[in-house]
Amino acid sequence: MIAIAAVASLLLMACLAAPVATAQETNSYSVNFDGSVQYLQPKEAGTVTVHVSPDRPTGNYTWNASVSAGTVTPTKGTTDAESFTLKVTAGSTTGDLVLTIGLTNGTVSQTEKYTIKVINPVVITADVKNTGNVTLTN
Repeated sequence: MIAIAAVASLLLMACLAAPVATAQETNSYSVNFDGSVQYLQPKEAGTVTVHVSPDRPTGNYTWNASVSAGTVTPTKGTTDAESFTLKVTAGSTTGDLVLTIGLTNGTVSQTEKYTIKVINPVVITADVKNTGNVTLTN
């Protein structure tokens, strides 16, 4: 019985003496745009959600946003949140709208890009003829 207690005591001391793993500060930002608008019509607005991984440089970070055509609001901010939302409005022409996000904590700086396709809508029309005894309504 004493031997079992001694072994248990040694195991407990070994566990307590083991070095504690601490989170390592990373030197980059991991960014994704999941759930964000992918297509817009000319002059149409959409929402882009910028997700910043919690595994990032410590402290608050400052971000700035710009687009290659159209507008984005807001254009800058400071936060420690894992995400922030932007309103992007497409310009008047079709093509690629590139959203550029710059992130920095004063030491680590990084730029990410997200492309939104600006397209003209496809309009489908049809003539419907009612030759039956049922009323046709819109």
